[in-house]
Amino acid sequence: MKTKKYLACLLMLAVAISLTFGGNATGIIAKSKKTATVKSVSLKIGNKKVMKKTYRMKKGEKKKLKVTVTPKKAKKSIRYKSGNKKVITVSKNGTITAKSAGTAKISVIVKSGKEKKTTWVKIKVIKSSEKTQEAQPTEQPAIQPTVQPTERPATPNLVSGKKSIVAYFSCTDNTKTVAEYIKESTASEYISYSAIGTIYFCGFGL
Repeated sequence: MKTKKYLACLLMLAVAISLTFGGNATGIIAKSKKTATVKSVSLKIGNKKVMKKTYRMKKGEKKKLKVTVTPKKAKKSIRYKSGNKKVITVSKNGTITAKSAGTAKISVIVKSGKEKKTTWVKIKVIKSSEKTQEAQPTEQPAIQPTVQPTERPATPNLVSGKKSIVAYFSCTDNTKTVAEYIKESTASEYISYSAIGTIYFCGFGL
């Protein structure tokens, strides 16, 4: 009789132990699923990937830094840290504010359970007057028209460069031929006088 009671007690104890450890094992498995660790991290500002890169902002501008982890269901906590708060500040929700011209690094620490991953983005703050976009193409200088040298007028007189007159006296026009030859040779103008005699003369520099 005592033996049966002893066996019954042992059986009840075994069942209790099985239920206890079985329930704990199930709880441990469920807990491990909830605390899946982060495998990778990526950073974006708008649609631009900025992880471990330099992003330019204007002084006074604000941008939201978006953190994406893989797997998405991983339990995590995110912390931001500015390398130079005089240049940039970053809030707890990842909003970056550009304070003054310069360059500073923002560190992003993602913690999952006992593990953590750290990455960064470098922010370059420029003055408001400067451009954040890519450099614009350099404007081509206007082509200046080539100035052609003004053609110099022909020198009236090939001999002296001055105007001259050929005057002659002729009764029979014999002297006229010689006067015309002198006129053509010196590019001179001439005045003809009909008079007695065959004397002619050339005047230069008149």
